[in-house]
Formats: sequence, structure tokens, C-alpha cells
Amino acid sequence: MKNFSLILGILLSIGLQAQEVRKQIKEGNKAFTAKAYDEAEIKYREAAALAEEKDLSVSQYNLGDALYKQERYQEAIEAFELSLARTEDPAQKAEIYHNLGNSYLKNEQIKEAIQAYKNALKHNPADEETRYNLAKALAEQKKQQKQQKQKGDSNQEDKQDQDQKKEDQEKDQNSNSPQNQDQQKSDQEKQDKDQKGENSDDQKSQEPQNQEGQNPKDQEKQGEDSQQNPQDQKQEQQKQEPQKGGTPGKESQAENQAAQAEKEAAQQSRKNIERLLEALQRAELETQARLQRKKMKAKPNPGSKDW
Repeated sequence: MKNFSLILGILLSIGLQAQEVRKQIKEGNKAFTAKAYDEAEIKYREAAALAEEKDLSVSQYNLGDALYKQERYQEAIEAFELSLARTEDPAQKAEIYHNLGNSYLKNEQIKEAIQAYKNALKHNPADEETRYNLAKALAEQKKQQKQQKQKGDSNQEDKQDQDQKKEDQEKDQNSNSPQNQDQQKSDQEKQDKDQKGENSDDQKSQEPQNQEGQNPKDQEKQGEDSQQNPQDQKQEQQKQEPQKGGTPGKESQAENQAAQAEKEAAQQSRKNIERLLEALQRAELETQARLQRKKMKAKPNPGSKDW
């Protein structure tokens, strides 16, 4: 009799608890319809705290809807996953997966959203709304991949620019380092030395000078000048002597005239010498010709007989 009373008391208590759960869910649904989502959340949480295992899936599902409406997507995902774990009904699973996919998509977890929509279509292939959301999620994934690729390319270009800039800075630093400056100084000294050697070679390639430091051509010229007649030498001495009085312009003109006269005299002297040499040569030739003719006359005739 006592055992029967205990069992009856338990059943009544369970019945009353189940009624309370249904009451809280009903009040939560009423607040949800009135768009009082925060109040609905409170009622669903109270129902979930009192609910048995079989009623927990419903209270968690409704709690997930209330959190989703408040844009608390991560908490909604957790509520939907709890609801999904406590039901085996395919229809309920399809609805839970659909709302779970929506929460993932709003939370920018596109890969998870796609998988949730696919699971919803496995349990309810005729759900066109889920199919539409799946296509939307796939398009968003493609867009995201394209943006990531562009961002990666941009980051790669930025990295290359930074590496090039760093390399240029290192080159500048190396060019200003003491070691590099010493190298540049050494190169400059070597270049100066090579240039000095080239200048020395150019000087050596000039005409040699005699012991007195004069060029042989200059000596030859001086020799020719020494052969000038006394009158030319006298003119040259007069040219070298400064003129007294007169303006600087007249002195310059007189010097030019004297130089010109000296040049003409030298040329005339050379011509006279050449003519004299030619005359001497002709005289010598004529003398030799006369001598030759005399020898020919004095020679005996081999054809005559001496009787």
C-alpha cells in the first residue's frame, strides 16, 4: 500500500512537472509571436530546466529560435545542437539542421552552414527553402575564396615590395660601411695610378731629347738658322731687341713684319744655296765631260799599222 502511494506520488509529480514545462513553452511561444524574444528566451530556459529528456529537444529548439532572433548566433548554434542530439524524428532533424545552417551562415561559418543544409536535405529532400539557402551559401563560399585569393596575391606583392625595399636598404647600408668606403678608396687610388701610368707612357712616346734637353729637330732647326747669312742674323737680332717708343699695338705690328721679313729672307737664302749647289754640280759634270773627251782623243787607234 505504501509502495503504491509512492509510485502514485511520483507519477503525479511528473505529471505536474510536464504540465509546467508545457505551460512555460506555451508562454514562450506567445512572447515569441509578440516579438518579445528576450521574454521568450526566459520561458524556454525555464521549460528546459524542468523538461524530461523527451521534451528537452522542443524547449532547446525554441530557445535556439529566440536567440537567433536576438542575433546571438553562437548561442543559437549551441541550443540547436543540443536539440538535435535529443531527437530521432527525421522531420524534426530536418528543421533543426535548417535553422542550424542559418545560424552558421549568419556567424560567417560558411563551410559548416553548407554541411548543415546538406544534412537537412538528406532528411527532407523536398524542402526547397533549404535548397535555396544551400545555393546561397555555396555562392558566398565561392566569393569568399576569390577574395581570399586576391588578398593572398596582394599580400604576396606587398611582401615582395617589402623584401625589395629591405634589400635596397641593405645595399645602401653596405655602400656606406667603412669596409666598402675603404674598397672605393682603393679602387680610386688604383684608377689614379693607372691614369698616371698612361700619362707617363704618353710622355715617353714623344720624341727623345738630347743630353742638353733639346729635341733633335729643334737642334736641326737651330743649325739651319746658324747657316743664315750675317744680314739675316743681324735682322733677327734687331727683331729681338725691343723698340723704343711707340704704342704696344705698333710694336706688335713691327714684330710681325720683322718675323715675316725674316722668314722671307731665310727662304731666299735657302733658294740661293740650292741654286749655287746646282751650278756647282753642272760645272763638275761639264769638267768631267771635257776630261773624258780629251782621253778619247789621246788614245791610239788599234787599226793602224806601224811599218
